Parts: sequence; C-alpha cells; structure tokens
Amino acid sequence: MKLLKLKLENFKGVREFILDAEGKNVAVYGSNGTGKSTLFDAFTWCLFGKNSKDEKDFGIKTRNALGDEIPKMEHAVEMTVENKGRTMVLRREYKERWRKARGTDRAVYDGNTTDFYFGPVGEVLTKVPGRRYQEIVSSMIPEQLFKLLTDPLFFNEKLSWKERRSILTKVCGEVSDADVAAADPTLAEVTAMAAGRSIDETRQALRQTIKKTSDARAECEPRADECRKAMKPLTVEDHEKAASVDHLEKVLADLQAQKASILAEGAQAKLQSQKLSVENKIRELEAKRQEAYRTEANEIQDRLDAEQRTGTMLERKADDLMYKASVVKAEINHTEGQLQDLRKSWDDEYGMQFEGGEITTICPTCGQTMPEEKIQEAREWMEREEAAFNAQKSEKLKRINEAGKKLTEQKQKLAEELKDLTDQAAALDPQLEESRKMVKAIQAKLAALEMPPAGNTEVALRNSLKKIEDQLAAGQPSHVAESLDNEIWKANEQLKAAQQIRNYEEVNQKIQARIGELLHQGQELARKQTDLERKLYLCDRFLRKKAEMVNALAAKKFKYVRFVMFKPNISNDGIEECCEASFQGVPYKDLNTGFRVNAGLDVINTLIDVYGEDAPIFFDNAESVTKLIPTKAQMIRLVVSEKDKTLRVEKEN
Repeated sequence: MKLLKLKLENFKGVREFILDAEGKNVAVYGSNGTGKSTLFDAFTWCLFGKNSKDEKDFGIKTRNALGDEIPKMEHAVEMTVENKGRTMVLRREYKERWRKARGTDRAVYDGNTTDFYFGPVGEVLTKVPGRRYQEIVSSMIPEQLFKLLTDPLFFNEKLSWKERRSILTKVCGEVSDADVAAADPTLAEVTAMAAGRSIDETRQALRQTIKKTSDARAECEPRADECRKAMKPLTVEDHEKAASVDHLEKVLADLQAQKASILAEGAQAKLQSQKLSVENKIRELEAKRQEAYRTEANEIQDRLDAEQRTGTMLERKADDLMYKASVVKAEINHTEGQLQDLRKSWDDEYGMQFEGGEITTICPTCGQTMPEEKIQEAREWMEREEAAFNAQKSEKLKRINEAGKKLTEQKQKLAEELKDLTDQAAALDPQLEESRKMVKAIQAKLAALEMPPAGNTEVALRNSLKKIEDQLAAGQPSHVAESLDNEIWKANEQLKAAQQIRNYEEVNQKIQARIGELLHQGQELARKQTDLERKLYLCDRFLRKKAEMVNALAAKKFKYVRFVMFKPNISNDGIEECCEASFQGVPYKDLNTGFRVNAGLDVINTLIDVYGEDAPIFFDNAESVTKLIPTKAQMIRLVVSEKDKTLRVEKEN
C-alpha cells in the first residue's frame, strides 16, 4: 500500500492540511504542537477508527482558545492510496447530530455520527455502511498486519513474547520436537520421556519429582540417627562378656555338679539337693524374664518400623496430593485466562454500534428532495441493515456467553477438584503429626525398656533358697562345699550380667538392620535423583538445540535481527522460554532508540517478504535517528524542527 494523498479537515485541531506524498518517502518537519503526530492519528483513524496508539476514544473535535469543543463542525479525513495496482479514495466523516426538540424550533445536540465513503479517484464517492467500509479496509490489509507493518516498535515492544514467537513460527517455519530429536539422536530420549506432553510440561514434572525425591532422601539420615539414639551403647568388653554366656553356663553346671558330689550323703546332701533344685527353678524364671524382655523389645521395634513405614506412606500421599493440586491450580489459571479473554471479547462486541449514518433526503445530483418512496426504501434498507447487524451481534454475544458458561462450569469443577485435593491433604496433616508423635513415643519406650522384675513365684523361691542356705550354714558343711558355694554365686552373677548384655546385642542388631534399610533407601533415592537431574539436563539441552534450530531458520529470514528463544532461569538453575530480539549482538532492551527502530525496520522488511503486503511506515521523532536501514515500504518521517512553525513536507526523489 502506498499513500498518495492524506487530507485532514478539522481533525484534532488541524483545520486543513494536505499531505501530498505521491507514494514516495517523505519527511514532515514542524515544531512541537504543529500536528506531526496528528498525521499518523489521521491515517489510522481513517482506516480503523483508532488513533496511532490503538485507542478508539480520543479527542477528534476542534477546540477554541479556551479549550471548549466548537459545536456543529464536521471533522473528516480523506486518503488516496494505491494498493495492489489499484488506486482508491477512502473517507471517514465525524459530525454532531442535532435534532429539533418536540414543540420547539430549538435544535438540541443528540450525539455524534460517523459516515463512510470510498470510490475511485476523480469520481463521486459512494457512501457505505460502517461494516462494508471495514470489509473494504480489511480486504486491503488486515488491522493486525497493518500495525506490524507501519510501526517499527510494534513487534518488539507492544506484543507479548508468545505473540512474537507465534509470528516467527509462521515466518520461519515450525521446528517440531521430532525435528530436534532427528538432528541430535542423543536427545531422542526426551521425546519418549515427554509421552505427548510439551517439553516445558515434562521439565515441570521432572522438577516436581526431583523435589519429592530430594525431600524423601533428606528424611533418611535423620531417621537413621533416631534409630542410632535408640541403641544401647556397648563396649568391646561388653561384647566379650556377651560371648561368654555359653562358657559361664558350662562352668556353673560343673560347679553345681562338684558340690552335689561332695554333699551326696546325709541331711546336708538333702538340703544341698533342694538348694540346687530351687536354684535351677530360679534360673528358669530368670531366663523367662530375659526372654520376655527380648520379646517385648522385638515387638516395640516392630511397632516402630511399622509406624515409620506408615509415616513415609502418609508423606508420599500428601506430596502426591499437593502435586495434583498444583496441576489443577495451573488448569484453573489457564481457564481464568480464557474467561478474561472471553470477557474482553464480549465487551468489545457489546460496544460495537451500528454506524449507518443519516438517510439522505436530498438528491446529490439535482439537489431536489427525493421522492417519499425512495426515502422510505432507504429507511427500510437501513432498518434491515441495522436488524442484520444486531442479529449478528446478538449471535456473537450468545456464542461468547455459551463458551463462557462452559468455561465457568469447567472452572467450578476444577475448583471443586482442587478443594477436594486440598481437603484430603489437610486431612493427612493430623495423621502425619500423630504418626510422628507415635514414632517418638515408641523410640522413648524402647530406650527405657528394662528387664522385667522378679515375680511372686521367683521371690518366694529366693526366700526359700535363703532358708535352705541358712540351714546349710547352721550345719557343718565341708570347707570344699563352702568354697564351691562362693564360686557358684560368682559364676551365677557373671552369667546374669552376660545374658543381659546379650539381650542388648540382639536389640541393637535389629535396630542396625533398620539403619541399613534407611541408608540403602537413601542411596537408591540418590541414584534416582541423579537420573532425574540427568533427564532434566537433557530437556534443557533439547530446548537449547531447538533454539539453535529456530535461530538458524530466523537467520535466513532476517538480515540484522537475531532472536533469543530461551534464557537462564536463576530461580531453578534451568532455562525458560522467551522471544527477545537482538541487533548486531546487542539485546533489544539495551539498544538506543535508533537501533531499536532499525531492528523494527528489519522485522518489517521480512514481514513484507513473507506476507507480500506493505504499508506506509510512520516514524515519529525521526530526528533522533541519523541513519535508517533501507526498507521496501514507503517511509513517512515526522521530524521535530523548531524553525518550522507550520508543517513542511519534503519528498525524496
């Protein structure tokens, strides 16, 4: 599209001005406030009903010296353009509507109206409805493409990175995940790992799993420490004593046999036999108490193991619920974004007004009043057009409402699902707390466990043994038998101490086995975490490779500009998607105004090649840039010049 002529009539304070560009590059000079930027506003308003900042509601009307709008003044912009070998004129008029109040000759202001005209150069322009005018303009150039082709800063500063990347994909071509895997077979594992998900979704899942694995791994050592604290500290000497149980039992049996042999005759022998019998029964009861101690210690350790497993299971279940909740939250946020887009679409559509203009009652050819039937036909046509417009508008609003209702229902279901997951996770908190308390209580019970005290039967036997020993002492036992009694007592005490230590050893061995399980679990989790981090690294390599391939495609399309598709993410030591331009190796955000404009012109040149369309480029504050790269489109430079108190136009040859 080439701009041949732009005519302003009472537009934003410009009473009358004609920019006779003739399709050439022009420079418009003027001091501040002379109307340079108004030319760009007039150009975009004539086409789309918006100013150069994409605003519909802006001041068009001319104002007096006091700043008040001058009433009953018509405002218009007319342009002559050449598009695809065809020259045409487009005109948009904006004027006030005044009607006489009933019962009086006084006219009152009744809002504003917009009229639309188009036609060939040199011919009477045809008045058309607003919708038809929009169709004509859109057939020349779509509004979004127009913005991209006429403003050098639009692509890099007014689009989101996702919108920029979408356009680059159309311009350069898509690089699929399969293309990346084919280019580097070492990355084929990533596509299998994704299993239909995007690489970013796969990376997110890997990071979640790594966190859960790391947390579970961090719990292994503290639990092993708790088990270590529950063990009885034993010295080398203690272990040697425990190993002497069998030997002490044999020594005691030998001593008792020797004594029985010495006292085999008379009353003393009978008492000695009774004593041996009582002592054997006492040892049997002591052995039962020791066995009861070992059994109880084992039962407590089993309960501790079971409770720790329960706690681990609850923690994993809670982690799983929270991960599912995070996924549902992301879906809710996405749905809310769709709802916001629908609300904006609804507001935009609802704000659309039928712009049919006024019904002409005077013939433009002869100047006479038109016949009533013609006027009536015009009214009926206008009513049909308005009815069709309203019906179409109503249908669009209905579709938007239906889509919004579905999304709202979807969001409600997701919210209910999120609440259910959150409630389930919250319900696990008291169970987890109770499990932790139970583990500590069981560990304390295990640490405090002691040998059961002697029962009534054993106490009675010991009393009986005391009486027998007193009776034996009252007699005249041989010195050999008396000496054996002392040795038997010492051997019995040593045996009891050794058996106690052996019981501790058995408990410690079971605790040590549990420690081994925890340490093995930690090693397995460490190996799993290492593998997960390897997979995450592969995903990052995959994205970098994809970025290289996309940049390679872009380098073929753009002469100066290059694009960064991924950047480091300091928060998680990975990378994240983006779409940021650079010009001659300098990031766009660090460029001065001149280089930013040139970067935008390079983008425009590429878009012109891809879409086969061009439009006049309006460059405001052009005095700030001394050298522009060549562009295939018509360039209209708006230059601040203090010496030019009225607009001055220079054309390039």
